[in-house]
Amino acid sequence: LCLHRPVFARGFITEADIPIREFAKNIDDITKEVPLLERVHLGMGVRPEEIAKLKKCTFPPQLKGISFGTYYKQFPAPKGSGDACIQELLALPNLPSLEYLSVGGSDITNEGAHLIADSKKTRLLKTLRLSRNSIGDAGIDHLCNGHLNNLIALDIENNRLSAKAIEILRTSPLASQLERLNISTNT
Repeated sequence: LCLHRPVFARGFITEADIPIREFAKNIDDITKEVPLLERVHLGMGVRPEEIAKLKKCTFPPQLKGISFGTYYKQFPAPKGSGDACIQELLALPNLPSLEYLSVGGSDITNEGAHLIADSKKTRLLKTLRLSRNSIGDAGIDHLCNGHLNNLIALDIENNRLSAKAIEILRTSPLASQLERLNISTNT
């Protein structure tokens, strides 16, 4: 197996970087050999068609977190690929409910924020990292009025948020439940 930067807890690997191609090809071995895998980083430069290939995968039942990025400096992501990746990810039939989702630097727009806010697979989210994307005021409105009732950490650094978005967030029920919020470097 191609595991990078494993994190151990109680002698077991609970988190690792596994390139998406390796993850899709070896999911059965990963489930057997890394039985307590809770969080996986699928790499950078991820494309929607690669996520779509995960449709037939049976995910480890304890998997609670996924991270990836669509941008890779040698191969910039096509416009809209971040939203398409989110759409493909949340449509995976065997994907368990997530507690952690990190998709920074993925050109996610208001549409992607809307998909995240309304998906049944994100209702248990505790941490949502959306830094370095293209989310604007409407995206924040979706996140604040979606079904993210368990969210305690939100990173929306370096997006396209105006003072209006900050006010929407400040006055929403989401604001009172957040323990950590990063809104730095917005325009």
